[in-house]
Amino acid sequence: GNGSQSDTTAALIFDVHKTTLIESAIIKSNRRGDRVIDLKNSRGEIIDSRTVNVPNVPSQINLGFEVPAGTGYSLSIGNRNPSAFVNTTGASYPYNFGSFMTITGSNLGSSAYPFFYYMIARELPCLSKRVEVKGYVDTSCVITDLDENKMIDDAISIYPNPANEYL
Repeated sequence: GNGSQSDTTAALIFDVHKTTLIESAIIKSNRRGDRVIDLKNSRGEIIDSRTVNVPNVPSQINLGFEVPAGTGYSLSIGNRNPSAFVNTTGASYPYNFGSFMTITGSNLGSSAYPFFYYMIARELPCLSKRVEVKGYVDTSCVITDLDENKMIDDAISIYPNPANEYL
């Protein structure tokens, strides 16, 4: 689509269906310098932010935003006068990233696409909080017969060997 370097406070709006890592995006700018990239929730509150150096040529910029499932997120350049390229026509929302993320629009309208091009994002695995687990070894049991060939065939491993009190 058509577009130009813009000094707007435009934002790309998206939903996350599964925890996602937004790794990077290309930003096209005609003015080098630091830019503050803001990740906001649906209430417009900044939930994460990065200061990145943007050269005066199109460049892949590392973002590293970990975003939990939710709707109405936005990604924007927090600086005034970002001097970054905005497509003003030709956008065709939604843009799906598999089943984990959907770019739903921008605050510039349904045909504009601001700032963040060729975004690289990936679904993060479901992780739970680490919790302490206590294990107990019943030392009253004794192995009386051990067939080493059977262990190899069935992929049984006993280690460390020898062990003293703690594994």
